[in-house]
Amino acid sequence: APYLGLFSGKMALVDAHIDDAVAWPGRLRTTLRWQATARPRPDYRAVVALRDEDGHTWALAEEFVRNEVAFPTSAWQGQAWSDATYHLNVPPGVPPGDYRVEISLYDSSTGAREGAVAPGGEFLGTRVHGGAVRVERPRTSPDVADLDPSLRIDASVGPLTLLGADPPVAGAASGDHVSFS
Repeated sequence: APYLGLFSGKMALVDAHIDDAVAWPGRLRTTLRWQATARPRPDYRAVVALRDEDGHTWALAEEFVRNEVAFPTSAWQGQAWSDATYHLNVPPGVPPGDYRVEISLYDSSTGAREGAVAPGGEFLGTRVHGGAVRVERPRTSPDVADLDPSLRIDASVGPLTLLGADPPVAGAASGDHVSFS
């Protein structure tokens, strides 16, 4: 395929190179190749997200899309391109497993997310699948300070100790995915 997704008919996500695996306290490195298919008017920002199979976001990286001389997209000419590397900090407590890396693009002046289409023309929404990554067991056990729970509990249940919890959002409805960490 000539690209993974074409955002607003102006910016093509040509390729994504993603580390195969990552473990806390590591950083997931994702390199994206962008190409302007027309002269982009706005300064675009890219969002790279690590998401589980339920769509829960575990890590984000967000930066302006810039070319090799650090010009934002509004200064690009048609067909200009860029290889940009994004680093996502893997949080402590992320469960081991298979995750998706999804890429979004938005207009930095309005905050509007740009829609994308696949090479065949089907609408992809505002997120393009960049690839998959395996999150492995942590290399070391995190300290309580690394976890930084909102509510400290320190309750023992047999050989286990519940250190704390981050309460769910107040607006969760029946059937919503709610994460406790």
